[in-house]
Amino acid sequence: MISNRTFIQTCIGSFALAFVAFLLPALCLAGDTGSSGGNAIAAAPSEIHALGRIEPDLGVFDISAASGEKRIQKVLVKEGQKVAKGEPLILLVGYDAYKADVDLLEQKILTAKAQVQRELALRKVRLEEAKARQEITRVQDRDEIRILEHRIVSLTAQVAFRKREMERAKTLNTKEVVSGQDYDERQMELTRTREDLNTAGVALSRQKALAPLNQQKARAEQATILEDSRARELSIGLDTLEKELNFARKKMETFRIPSPVDGEILTIFSRGGGVPGQYPILKMADLSSMVAIAEVYETDLGRVRMDQSAVVTSPALPGKLTGKVIHINRLIFKRTVRDIDPYQPEDYRVAEVKILLDDPDTAARYIQLQVDVALDTR
Repeated sequence: MISNRTFIQTCIGSFALAFVAFLLPALCLAGDTGSSGGNAIAAAPSEIHALGRIEPDLGVFDISAASGEKRIQKVLVKEGQKVAKGEPLILLVGYDAYKADVDLLEQKILTAKAQVQRELALRKVRLEEAKARQEITRVQDRDEIRILEHRIVSLTAQVAFRKREMERAKTLNTKEVVSGQDYDERQMELTRTREDLNTAGVALSRQKALAPLNQQKARAEQATILEDSRARELSIGLDTLEKELNFARKKMETFRIPSPVDGEILTIFSRGGGVPGQYPILKMADLSSMVAIAEVYETDLGRVRMDQSAVVTSPALPGKLTGKVIHINRLIFKRTVRDIDPYQPEDYRVAEVKILLDDPDTAARYIQLQVDVALDTR
């Protein structure tokens, strides 16, 4: 039978051997380190590893409408459909009513414009007629003045001739060669010719005074035609109709939700008949440019730089994705991407590093996919 003393000695010996076996590797490692030159600092790794996610460069757009009385009438797109910026995506109840108002106003404006065109055509004809009358009046006044001037010249010559005839007749009458009756007739002809000359002079003065008045009257007639056409155009109310149309179009647009960018419909949450609320009706994104958002530990940020090469991997991807750093966020926050290792701490502080991916088509297969990112620091 083993005594208590022997048992205690045996336990102490076993414990000593185990303690020596535990310390021996550490002592050997310490000896090797000392022989290599003291406290050597391990070289920094050539890569920075971080968790991240894949998303469109411009992000995912939540398309929604303000909650209220407007209900969803129809979703015009389907999942996977490519849309252009400004293309309508959703119609709300009430759109058709305002569309009918817009169509009616557009028809009224077309009718009004047709009337205006007819008025303009009529105005053009009347204006051409007025101009023709003005030209005719100008020519008539000019010719009438020329005729009167020639008549005055002729009558002046006749008066001179009659005066000479009177002088001869007076001499002959004194000598009783010409009868008194003949002398009186020549006197009357001279008087009548002088009266005709005076009448022609008055007519010429009057015609010269009327000529500019006739032109002024013709111009006033043309101005009246223009003013009358403008008055009719205003009476049609074309300006008012166009203002009403612009207002109706703006109102109609509030019942139609357009696409904010060129992109693709990712998912649709609601169809016709629903009431818009705090949740989006659909999600869309521009998938032509894809990025990986890596959450880099704050202790590694000093080794991150712009245009740094990166490799993105995930079991869900057919291969590796490459890219370059295009933005380093200065905001430090608690990481949001969860590690699959349950023993990893959750309170790591990180900053987002955006990496533009070289193959957006492959990256766009899974939006918000969690990935592993390796940044090359060499």
